[in-house]
Amino acid sequence: ARAAGGARVSAGVRDARFTLLGTGTSAGVPVIACECATCTSDDPRDRRTRTGAMLQFTDAGGQERVVLVDAPPDHREHSLRHKLRRVDAILFTHAHVDHVFGLDDARLYNVSMRSPVHLFGERTMLAELERIYEHIFKPHRNVNKSFVADVTTTPIEPGASFDLHGVRVTPLRLLHGALPIVGYRFDVVP
Repeated sequence: ARAAGGARVSAGVRDARFTLLGTGTSAGVPVIACECATCTSDDPRDRRTRTGAMLQFTDAGGQERVVLVDAPPDHREHSLRHKLRRVDAILFTHAHVDHVFGLDDARLYNVSMRSPVHLFGERTMLAELERIYEHIFKPHRNVNKSFVADVTTTPIEPGASFDLHGVRVTPLRLLHGALPIVGYRFDVVP
C-alpha cells in the first residue's frame, strides 16, 4: 500500500491511539518554590509532568506497539501510570534536558521485550544523545560493568517519511523559539 506522498506502509494497523503523557513546562507544574495560584492549587489538573507523548497501536501481525515522542525526566512516572511493558521506538524532537533525561529507563524495556529500543532523531540530536549518554553508547568505557539500555539509532530528516511497524511517520521542521526542532505526523492505514 502507498500513503499520500508515496511512502510505502503496511496495511492492517488497528487500534491506534495517541496519548499526551505530559504537558507541563520544562520545570513541570507546579514549579519548585513558586507561590502562584496554579502552583499552589489543590486541583489535580494543575499538576503536569514534562512534555511527552505516546502512540500505541496493533500492527498487521497482531503485535501491540508503543512509540514515544521524547523521553522526559518524568518518563518513569509516565510508564508506571500507563503500565508500559514495552517501547518499540522513541522519536526525539530535540536534545533539551526536559526531552531526553528519561532515556536511561529504556533499559527496563530491554528486559521485558528482550530487544533493543529504536531511537530516531536528527543527526545532531543523536550526536547529543551519544554525548549525554556515553555510558549507553560506549559501555566499554564504563569503569564498572553496568546495566545500560540497549538501543539502536536511525537518523531522520524533516520531510523524509519512514515506515514504523505499519505507521507512516513524517518528521516536520518546527521552531522552538529560534531553535529548529522536529515534530512528527503519524498516518495510519487501517
